[in-house]
Amino acid sequence: MKADPRQTALLILNSIDDGRAHLDAVLNRVLDEKTCKNLSARDLRLIHALVFGTLRWQIRIDRIIALFSTTPIKKIDKRILNILRLGIFQILFMSRIPDSAAVNTSVNMASRVAPKWISGFVNGLLRNIAKNKDQINKKLSVTGIAHGIAIKYAFAEWIVNRWVKRFGAENTELICNRMNLIPPLTLRVNMLKTDRERLASLLEENGVPVEPTRYSPEGLLICGPCGPVTALPGFSDGLFQVQDEAAQLVSQILCPAPGETVLDACAGLGGKTAHIAQMMKDTGRIFAIDKDADRLDALGKDMKRLGIKSVSAKQGDITDKDINLPMFDRILVDAPCSGMGVIRRNPDIKLSASQKRLASLGARQLNILNSAARFLAPGGILVFAVCSIEPEETEDVRNAFLSRQPNFHPDIGSGEIKAPVSSIINENGCLFTFPHLYDMDGFFIARFKKKEQKA
Repeated sequence: MKADPRQTALLILNSIDDGRAHLDAVLNRVLDEKTCKNLSARDLRLIHALVFGTLRWQIRIDRIIALFSTTPIKKIDKRILNILRLGIFQILFMSRIPDSAAVNTSVNMASRVAPKWISGFVNGLLRNIAKNKDQINKKLSVTGIAHGIAIKYAFAEWIVNRWVKRFGAENTELICNRMNLIPPLTLRVNMLKTDRERLASLLEENGVPVEPTRYSPEGLLICGPCGPVTALPGFSDGLFQVQDEAAQLVSQILCPAPGETVLDACAGLGGKTAHIAQMMKDTGRIFAIDKDADRLDALGKDMKRLGIKSVSAKQGDITDKDINLPMFDRILVDAPCSGMGVIRRNPDIKLSASQKRLASLGARQLNILNSAARFLAPGGILVFAVCSIEPEETEDVRNAFLSRQPNFHPDIGSGEIKAPVSSIINENGCLFTFPHLYDMDGFFIARFKKKEQKA
């Protein structure tokens, strides 16, 4: 039976409600191979547009619901609330969908899960919003600069407040605006099998326009809709991986050399692991460690697709005192974090992030960094990276690490790191990639060197 895209979008929103599950995991579970076979490419695009758009603007949408609804938003059933959110998103942000279609499909979805009077409530509320949508900005009461930015761009006010204090109101508005834009699909070329020019030619010959990334020498930006990644020319042959340009810079700053022994201490799905292997020309030894067996299984499959043989995957926790590992020439700690720098790709982070959790994540990252450092050989390089721009997870962790590790000092690369990447590393061996400045995800990368042993 053909799957209904709006009903599928609703299922995804219900599954991630209240932050109980991350968007990526829910998408992978709901949009499995069987479901995708029953959906056209157009339907899949609609599902993604509805889910990502509704999450991206949910905070503003909820304010609008509260403005027009006689029932307090906290008393509205979560399933009905998500139906309303989907309907309002279509009415306010999807000009190609007629208001009547957005209302009618929402009423039909409500009728499947609730009594008739609830369907009437959904119908009346959405029609009222559609009728008055040109007046909504005037109706939304705003007090103060931070509050105004938060409502305009659908961000939690605590996030906007801290950004205004750090960056000023103008830059905060630029950051919020950029994080609300749909990000480009970015590829990293598998240099073991091809190069950027040849992959670009292959894609463009097949109707996929691309342009080179500004800082990464191995990246390509896809300049338009392209369908499923797995259907792109060269995917099955392992000619590329999907990876944002900021994430590509992490391995460029680690700068591994052929023949070295390298540890990826929090390997995840292996995007940076594969990049390290490619930079090492698939020589030497790379240990990829992660606690999650499913992620390591996916990593192994992707290494096979990419033709990489130098990676050994190991399930484990680098903070385990009994973990048995050799000494390494270079170590990457791409630590678990809040994801506050990748909101444009994961808009559910807007809803699940909390100020209290930032401090606990910073403590966890410091523990991982200190644990990994014990396996670095004298003279070796350690790189710490997070996809966050918050001080608790970035400078604070870096400074705490240096205060506790007298054998380590900041390192700017000493000629190892090539231009143009070297041009955006500061004198402390750190790099911040703010979305509004670099047109890429928000990352923090810090490079350290361990002192040589005295003769």
